[in-house]
Amino acid sequence: SESQVKESTYRTSSATTGYHAKPSITRAAVANYQQLMTPTVNEAAAVSFAESEVVIANSNVNITATENFIITVEQGGYAVFKHHGSLRLLSLFELALQVHKSKVIMSWQQVDSKPNQGLISQPLLLPVVITLSELQISTVQTYQEQLSLAGIIFTIKESASNTGKVQIRQFPALLREQDVSASFTVIIDELLHCESTIDVGESNDNNNIISAVAKVLVEHSYTEEQAQTLWLSAKKSLSAQKIESILLNSVALDLTSHIKQVKLITNS
Repeated sequence: SESQVKESTYRTSSATTGYHAKPSITRAAVANYQQLMTPTVNEAAAVSFAESEVVIANSNVNITATENFIITVEQGGYAVFKHHGSLRLLSLFELALQVHKSKVIMSWQQVDSKPNQGLISQPLLLPVVITLSELQISTVQTYQEQLSLAGIIFTIKESASNTGKVQIRQFPALLREQDVSASFTVIIDELLHCESTIDVGESNDNNNIISAVAKVLVEHSYTEEQAQTLWLSAKKSLSAQKIESILLNSVALDLTSHIKQVKLITNS
């Protein structure tokens, strides 16, 4: 009878050895797995963005941060949003830097079991040689210990024919998707900038190398969709006080002259 018909089975095999995996998998098991991994309509709806609210500390104002919090993005790096009934302009580069600094700090803290704290380092398949200016080489030497903590292992070439060259052998796993040469240059230039804006006694502070690594992760330009994603990330990773500080550094947009122009056009 039909109820006595046995189900045929599937066996996976290796393309190189012909090894058959056990135990065998039945058609019913495959069907059940497909059903399990296929989301229902309710599950799909559940992953859509829901309206959330950010409450700024020491403030009587609640900022409702929906998908439309950012109205538009100008010149790929400046977001227009509405706050206290007026339009304001926010630097997405500064927002991104703070978000990525938080990410680097979290990664830094995850390796507390090591004798020295730092970022997980990843060996490069092939060493990368980069040529730097005399000033950049000086910065590399100043921050060599901090760069090592950040997972950047390198050798400064000393021979006359290799003056100004650095060979990079390991790089932070956190930056695995970034170009090594470009990233290293950004990090060194950011450290150089830190040296020119802080006291000499603080030049070896880990905060400088953390900021420099975070700077690599900042995009050169942002779309409106990317800007909104960045804002949602900021809500999750930054404190209310930090968000308040970022918003306070935004600039009010004065549309008075533009409104006058529109009135002149419409009344002419």
